[in-house]
Amino acid sequence: MRQRKYQISCGYEDADDCDHLRADPALKTAVGRDPADDPDLGSQPTMTHLENAVTARDLLRLGYAFIDQFIASYDAPPEVVVLDMDPTADHAHGHQQLTFFNAYEDEYCFMPFHVYESLSGKYIISLLRAGKTPVPVVHSLGRLRAHACPA
Repeated sequence: MRQRKYQISCGYEDADDCDHLRADPALKTAVGRDPADDPDLGSQPTMTHLENAVTARDLLRLGYAFIDQFIASYDAPPEVVVLDMDPTADHAHGHQQLTFFNAYEDEYCFMPFHVYESLSGKYIISLLRAGKTPVPVVHSLGRLRAHACPA
């Protein structure tokens, strides 16, 4: 996991970059391996299997965990929660899934949707969405309502 995160943060987003970087001494050191004596890092097939093992259910549970973490960040329920929900264009180059032409952006892009609590600035969740014209995303936020307004 660290290998993949570090490669992405260094601009190597494609899993096939793993084949070229798996023996890189700096990357091996960054993930806690001895560059000379430890085995090479994961290959492209290893990373692809890892990334494809994540299911929609896993992603939903991860999203709920972010919301639960936000709720737990308060000692007592706040009097009011003001949500700031913004889509952000992430221009894409290539033929990745979910990249569509967005007329407003005049580009092919992803359109991740970010949710923050406006008064505190606390991060709540982000959802990766297709790059087409955005539509409201509110179904996951019902979890907030359930905690804020118990029956």
